[in-house]
Amino acid sequence: MALTLNEDWTAHVAGQMHKYRITNVELAGRCVYGVDKDGNKKTYSHQYVSTVMNGKKEFESDEAAQKTKECILSALDELIAERQKEIEDGSDNRKSDGI
Repeated sequence: MALTLNEDWTAHVAGQMHKYRITNVELAGRCVYGVDKDGNKKTYSHQYVSTVMNGKKEFESDEAAQKTKECILSALDELIAERQKEIEDGSDNRKSDGI
């Protein structure tokens, strides 16, 4: 069994997701990569994000890999900003685990 190492950016994303309690489903839902013919946003599936984050996705080009990376990082930044605002406003209603 070959060991595949993830890129550093995926470790950063995973750490931030844990820190800010961002789920894979939330992250995927923010990864907008286009718009369909009806004007609806096209987002990644949580399975796709998981495949990328686990280093299992084989991209057809470096450009495709870079676009996916940028989309995930942008979505992560948006979610972190929202979480920080919720904390500042005192509206963070998510349950704490006491840690």
